Amino acid sequence: MDPLTADTFALYAVGFSGLLLAGFVKGVIGMGLPLVALPVLAYMMPVPEAITVLSLPVVLSNLVQAFQGGHFLGVLKRFWPVMLSLVLGVLLGVQLLVSLDPQLLYLLLGIAITGMALLTLSSPRFTLKPSQERPVGLGVCFGAGVLGGVSNLPGPRLRSISWPCASKRLSSSAPSRSSF
Repeated sequence: MDPLTADTFALYAVGFSGLLLAGFVKGVIGMGLPLVALPVLAYMMPVPEAITVLSLPVVLSNLVQAFQGGHFLGVLKRFWPVMLSLVLGVLLGVQLLVSLDPQLLYLLLGIAITGMALLTLSSPRFTLKPSQERPVGLGVCFGAGVLGGVSNLPGPRLRSISWPCASKRLSSSAPSRSSF
């Protein structure tokens, strides 16, 4: 085992600080862990390894969120087709992750992070009728799954379609239109 040098310690400190900041952002706004942590980790290690390192914290923090609010089974029953679409997209995305040229992967990661940040900052608003949720959701979740498999960044767009729809409709019995 190599001794811990000042440079190695500084690198670990930066990585730990990036993960800590990412966890803080996730705790405050409910999303953003990979969006903040991935660029920091990609500075320290190859992108595929950074994505792998982030996988467990992202999954665990998302599971905690999934069970908050008391509507988990209702959301699962309503959105299982789009969740399946997400899983299929992740499988394709992971296949791309392991087969893409690393330079292309860095470029795609940069575009994805910039795009997610711009979309989050601009907060576009769309309105869907309940009959449109499933077809739009299938496409958005498949795309989010591919993006998640390649970069571990499906959260902001996926949350924008699933969370508002589920929280509005499951909290009241009256029909409503989903806005995101």
